[in-house]
Formats: sequence, C-alpha cells, structure tokens
Amino acid sequence: MPNPVPPVEHIGPLRLRRWGAGGPMVIVLHGGPAASGSAAPIARGLADGFRAIEPWQRGSSDEPLTVARHVADLHDLAASLGGRPAVVGESWGAMLALAYAAAHPEEAGPVVLVGCGTFDTAARERFSALVDERIGHEGRAQLARIDAEMHDPGERLQRRYEVIGKVYDFDPLPEEDLGPSEPFDGRAHGKTWDDMLRCQAGRC
Repeated sequence: MPNPVPPVEHIGPLRLRRWGAGGPMVIVLHGGPAASGSAAPIARGLADGFRAIEPWQRGSSDEPLTVARHVADLHDLAASLGGRPAVVGESWGAMLALAYAAAHPEEAGPVVLVGCGTFDTAARERFSALVDERIGHEGRAQLARIDAEMHDPGERLQRRYEVIGKVYDFDPLPEEDLGPSEPFDGRAHGKTWDDMLRCQAGRC
C-alpha cells in the first residue's frame, strides 16, 4: 500500500511534510524555483526506507529572496533535524543542494542530484537547444501561443512547463494525487533564479 500523504507543517518560514516512519533522515528539495510539491513523488518513493522531509522553500515577500537566503533556510532546517541528513534535490532543488554543500561542507551529509539545473551559459544554451529539438514544431507553436495569451508570469511558467516537462523525464512515474501544493509563486521564481544567475556570473 502506498505511503499516505502527510499533513503540511509550519516550521519557521517554511512549510514541510514528513514522509516515512523510520530509517535515516533525508531532505528532499523541490524544483522551480518555487515549484512546491514537485519533489513529492521522490519523497513518497523514499518513505519505505527513510524519513523523508519535504520542505517547501520560502516564497516571495518584501524581503530579498536570494540563493543565500534559501541556503540559510536549508541549513537551519538541517540543524533542527540533528545529525547530517542526506539531501536529495531535483532540478533547481539539486542546484540548491550543491549551493548548500558548498557553503557548509563540514555539516552537509550526502548529496544526491536528480536532473540538476545548469551552472553556466554554455550548458544552458545546450540544454535549451536539446529541449527545442525534442518538443518539435508542435511544441514550439504551443509555447508561442502560451507566451502570447498568458499574461500572469506564474501561470505562464506553469503552462510552459506542461509542454516542456514532457521531455525532461526519461521514465516518469504515473501521475497520482500527492496532496496539495502552494500556488506557483512566479515572483519567488524570478527573484531566486535571477540571483542564481548573478552568483554564477560572480556578482553575488
């Protein structure tokens, strides 16, 4: 029987879910940025042998939202759990896991990267070219319609991912209801990703 969907808890500025009842501790980081809930399938899959903590990263507010802020939130969460929990990140979450391990090498536990995002211009250009090739003419036409018709940045990003996301996964799991997630925070996505690009350019 699949592990039941746990309730959402509030821990400081974060929300999180706790999957599994026993085994080593592992923190599972969602993508996006701001795609809360996207790591739930990984967390649920780990729950048979691990205590999987699935935090939803901080959203937008009047406070600047930077990579350093997300790293500090992750560090505080890891410290509150005790020990050196493993960190599994998918997409943007994998980038955050690497940033955390680089900032706290003595305190970080094992790090697992799933579909890690890009860290330089050449890699991003190659990634974009591969996506463009794989979605084909029909996919490119869909993206053009979305860009023309969707005016809300968060909703537009979500709709674009519905088209592009199909070529990300080699062997996707069947879709299932894994409980609620927060509405996509387009402002948090933009601020966080812009800061990651600044950091990659040496302007943190």
